[in-house]
Amino acid sequence: MASLKKLVETYQEDLLDGINWVVFWKVGRSWHADIIFTEIDVDNPDPEYDPISVDTKEYLEMIYKRDNKAIILNGYYCSSFYEDEPLAEWVKHVRYCYESQLENAYQVKRFLELREVVLTEKDKKDIAEAIELKEKAEETEAAEETKETTKRDITQTIEGQKFLDSKVGADVIKNISTWDKALTKGNNKKSKECLAYWSGVQAMLEYFTGIEYYFSRTETKCGIINENENWLFRIR
Repeated sequence: MASLKKLVETYQEDLLDGINWVVFWKVGRSWHADIIFTEIDVDNPDPEYDPISVDTKEYLEMIYKRDNKAIILNGYYCSSFYEDEPLAEWVKHVRYCYESQLENAYQVKRFLELREVVLTEKDKKDIAEAIELKEKAEETEAAEETKETTKRDITQTIEGQKFLDSKVGADVIKNISTWDKALTKGNNKKSKECLAYWSGVQAMLEYFTGIEYYFSRTETKCGIINENENWLFRIR
């Protein structure tokens, strides 16, 4: 079980330099923390608040769902961090911000409400590639049939099985299995990586089929399910 003192010591330099943000949250009695990066919006170079990426928004929302008292701090905006103060004072301040909530000033929920979400260069590239794949798929489909494209539920079909048997499908299954294990072990870094990968696959599946697919995980089941509540696949 991680202690708050150990986490504050680990992220002390990040809290002091005031460039990045550090999010703190609890699961049960255990403390957790991670660095959060903001983005630069080239279309609006001087926003009131630095924007965040789509992946960062989803990650913070996941943290907030686990702990609605989660806080996010930055040394530039939180002037109570001083280099010459003992570590105990830093720990006391972080604990105070968490327990008092400071009228929501440092809550993750407030942080999300104040920030625009922008597409990173990677997001733009992924979307461009997804659009290109979609256009190629539409051209191929148009050559084979003239009727208007409709939603296609590929679960429990030959088409769906071909996808799962492909290299991409195998990578998706592996990613979901890794994500499930990471969530079980509380490995937030690995969970974030898996979430980022799934976001791209989710967009691709929707472009190809017109149906939304979701990562679903309960105590007894885990896998990918669509808006019709049909499983594309389950790992358990």
